[in-house]
Amino acid sequence: DYVGIGTPGPNQYLIAQAEVRDVVNSVRAAQNLEEADAGDRYTTFGHSQGGHSAIWAGTLAADYASEIELLGVAAAAPALNLEPIAATQWQTPVGWVIGADLIESYPTYYSGLPTESLLTQTGKDVRERLTDECVLPAGLEALVRDDLGQQFFSRSPASVESWRKALLEQTPKPLPDTMPMFMAQGTADKVVLPWPNAIIQDKWCKAGSDLTTLWLAGTNHLGAAEVAGPAVVEWLAQRFQGDSTNPNCDFPPPVAPKDPDSTN
Repeated sequence: DYVGIGTPGPNQYLIAQAEVRDVVNSVRAAQNLEEADAGDRYTTFGHSQGGHSAIWAGTLAADYASEIELLGVAAAAPALNLEPIAATQWQTPVGWVIGADLIESYPTYYSGLPTESLLTQTGKDVRERLTDECVLPAGLEALVRDDLGQQFFSRSPASVESWRKALLEQTPKPLPDTMPMFMAQGTADKVVLPWPNAIIQDKWCKAGSDLTTLWLAGTNHLGAAEVAGPAVVEWLAQRFQGDSTNPNCDFPPPVAPKDPDSTN
């Protein structure tokens, strides 16, 4: 479990440096279990926040755990492109679900980030309780509050330059072609919207990343990991077998890599 979420310590939600340490420590923990028969090669796969940590492992894991070899990274509906997600979702029920964790976690890593000025009075009243909630009850409460016309944020965190810089810093840069990556994304996702990850595909392919993308027509956020699961397992197994990758950057994403509501 992530520090501060499933275990004691400060909440480090969507803070890559903490997440990747937790990822590599989980591999080390498996190596200490005799019955696991764990080796020194591994891959990562995560969904949503887990996708953020899984993909960031491709950049940071070697610095944290040089004794184990990362063969490839995979994610379903990963929260990668954080600035446009925050800029778009702050007024939606998603703002209630992930907003409390962001407000709790980012100031612990980036000192001086404003918090209270970003929240409605209702958001201020419930933020601590929401941080302690599990995703399902928090999501149900978010839907009810949205129906009542209530918002968690009074303004987008991405509209504040210090927050914007932090979100950009926690958005991973394109991986080198020596680190294979698999990304699955549903076109009906209302949490991690498809177009920010279409931007990731576009930028990373242009940068030369070894990227295989699987777009899931009509699949929502919760369904992405399950629907993509068989393809992900096969792709990960191929990394252990030493097979060549088949990146599909020649195929454009089915959604435009830009905000559909933008006039630009």
